[in-house]
Amino acid sequence: MFNKTSKKTKTGSHTDRNIKELRKVKTRRATIRYFRLLILALCLWLVGWVGYHGLRVSWNIYNDCHAQYEEYLTRRTEREKYWDHRFDGYYNTLILGIGNGIETGSPAADTLVVASMDKATGQIVYVAIPRGTAVTVPAGGNEKVKVTVPIGSLYSSGGTKEIERAVREMLGITIHQYVSLDMETAAHAIDILGGIDLYVPEPMRYEDPEQELVIRLDRGYRHFDGQDTMRFLRYRGGELGDIGRVERQQGFLRALCEKLTEPMTLLKLPGLVSYLQRKLDTNGEMWDALELREGIYRAKETKPRTILLPGMVRNDGRANWQPDKVAIDSRMRELFPKAFEEDNKEEKKDGGK
Repeated sequence: MFNKTSKKTKTGSHTDRNIKELRKVKTRRATIRYFRLLILALCLWLVGWVGYHGLRVSWNIYNDCHAQYEEYLTRRTEREKYWDHRFDGYYNTLILGIGNGIETGSPAADTLVVASMDKATGQIVYVAIPRGTAVTVPAGGNEKVKVTVPIGSLYSSGGTKEIERAVREMLGITIHQYVSLDMETAAHAIDILGGIDLYVPEPMRYEDPEQELVIRLDRGYRHFDGQDTMRFLRYRGGELGDIGRVERQQGFLRALCEKLTEPMTLLKLPGLVSYLQRKLDTNGEMWDALELREGIYRAKETKPRTILLPGMVRNDGRANWQPDKVAIDSRMRELFPKAFEEDNKEEKKDGGK
């Protein structure tokens, strides 16, 4: 009988221990569930907080961008007053290189180039305009009296906008944007790109103590830094003088296009863009690039074309290039066929009668 009682006592003690163990297990499980729920709640709160503030930041950025874009549209509408919408399929940029003015007595445009991109095909065309191209302007603001001056000299009297007006009237096309930069800015931009490869067609020797300019370049292919590139572009010696200089500028533009498409150059573009944004004088804006995205993508599939403004040499001081209006009109029709499509159709009809 004693043995039966002791067995019951042992069995009861085992049961009590089991119950305590089960309670401990349940407590641990409840604690784990509690912490899991707490962590889940914290994660949900964190996600909600980040999402809420991220949405607020995104909304503020959207509002800022939208406001900037609306302001841009207002400014663009003002610019469009001077646009011929037949040229909406192209984007034409007037590029001016401004000299230091030591040679002429006042700052002048040493380099004038119209760069045009076909928005659909990406075809780029450069029209080089000699700085001595003769243009007629009112004498002292008197519309009744006209004088002939080199187009580059208009910069000292009316700035970039005056040259833009003269180029627009001479070529008969829309200028959507202008960009002007001085020689120091251009030289540093070339240095950012790592220099450029150019061909020197003839030995170049020139010295001008007043401008502190010394040019000594041998014939052949050379890798130039920014300063040597400026010397190459500024040289006006040789039989062709300014016209030879324009031809070298055309070669430079072709070399620059090739340089910009090199894989290593693409890594340097952010630094170049950041620098030029601080240094350039332009009425263009980053929003303008949106309408060029298709053309920029396709530009690598086409080869840029460079042409010299049609005309002939004239012996009249600095205004030494006489533009040929008939030849210019014919060349513009060739370069901008979509803009003159209706005119060309009418001419064909008249010719067939």
